[in-house]
Amino acid sequence: MNYLGIDYGEKRVGLATGNDEIKLASPFLILENKGRDFLVEEIKKICLEENIQKIVVGMPLTMKSEEGPEAKEIFRFVDFLKNNLTLPVETEDERFTSAMVDKLMAESGVKDRDAVAAMIILQSFFDRKK
Repeated sequence: MNYLGIDYGEKRVGLATGNDEIKLASPFLILENKGRDFLVEEIKKICLEENIQKIVVGMPLTMKSEEGPEAKEIFRFVDFLKNNLTLPVETEDERFTSAMVDKLMAESGVKDRDAVAAMIILQSFFDRKK
């Protein structure tokens, strides 16, 4: 099954793709956040082109596993996706994503921070499902 990982941000939305057979996520693309309608149309196109069957969106939780301050916006985005796509949408804890992104970017020289964050979110989802 092919997955699309999403790191939602006010300005940019990072995307990653992956497959649950090989359980490996890769940075894919960064979309400018021009509003939910724009995002859902772009995500629909990507899902068709990449044969995506499930979407995983990063959820900002606090260290106490509670919803972070940005969580309300993420829940609205997830609900919008669920209401406008026919694919299942899940969330994944993104607590340690920033630190891991910084480390990976320093080690690899990759510049697409948002796509790398989406990759880490999706990889975390795969790793948890082993």
